[in-house]
Amino acid sequence: FAAAFLFLYEGIYFQRSFSERAVKHPNVLRAENLPAEIKGLLASIPPGRFRTILPLPYFHNGAEDLMLPVDNAGLYYTQLLAYHSGLPMMASSMGRTSLEETRELIATLAPGYYPYPLAKRFRDEDRILVFWTGGELPEEDRGVLERSTPLARSGAYELRSILAKDLFADQRDTILAKARTKRDSM
Repeated sequence: FAAAFLFLYEGIYFQRSFSERAVKHPNVLRAENLPAEIKGLLASIPPGRFRTILPLPYFHNGAEDLMLPVDNAGLYYTQLLAYHSGLPMMASSMGRTSLEETRELIATLAPGYYPYPLAKRFRDEDRILVFWTGGELPEEDRGVLERSTPLARSGAYELRSILAKDLFADQRDTILAKARTKRDSM
């Protein structure tokens, strides 16, 4: 009898303390509870036009020895966009991602003179939805932002579009030209 009483008491205590915290956060898996900025962005995504979502700043956590740190706002809002649009993300934050998959995904933002192993999974005409949370970006992420075209903006967030052939393009000539310009100006 005592064990049942303790079990019941613990359950009631947990439910009361947890429910107070839980009701402060709306269920964002229901579209009506989404932040207004995300609702606006979702409304601007043409159905069937995009193959995947590429978040900026880019993140990938999962392989313990090879990762790019996650930006909490980026992870949260990218997941909301992915869930409500039905598009997969080209980033992840989960455990036990294979090293091969991690290398392929992280190489997406490698300098333009490296090969892109992930390119073989896309057709040149595939469109990728770029989601930028605003703010500063690493140099590699800025390159993707510069090559993409604006689609919609809502608050601090912006959606952009890039073709797979442009995302995975060989940029050696452009990079060499920039290096020569910098060298000549020294």
